[in-house]
Amino acid sequence: MIRKLLLAPLFTLGLVLATAAPTSAAPTGDVIGSWTSVDPADGSQQSLLVTSFDTGFKLVYYDNDDTVECDSVALLATGAGIQASSTVSGSIRGMCFDGTRAGPFPVEFTYQAGPPETLTDGSGTVWTRSG
Repeated sequence: MIRKLLLAPLFTLGLVLATAAPTSAAPTGDVIGSWTSVDPADGSQQSLLVTSFDTGFKLVYYDNDDTVECDSVALLATGAGIQASSTVSGSIRGMCFDGTRAGPFPVEFTYQAGPPETLTDGSGTVWTRSG
């Protein structure tokens, strides 16, 4: 129960840290922003924040109940990615909310302009823009 109460503040801290990163030579594309999806493996809620960073992207990923890497506790992971055409690829690593480390994991997202705008990850999960 305590872990669940800590999820929102820790995720918010991750978002603040990600958006505070300095940027230069920002990449083009409409992938920048907040995205959400439902993990088809376990029904958990996933969030992804993409911000510009140097010549690529900063990625902040959150899964509220990661059954694969974190034995059914939340996962917060960060990393970086680059864009080639409509695809963002990179790597993330993070921490499970039970204190174990997770990753690094390769990630890949393909942007579709829509409407609606979507990202599709390497496992076929469709993400939609949030907010």
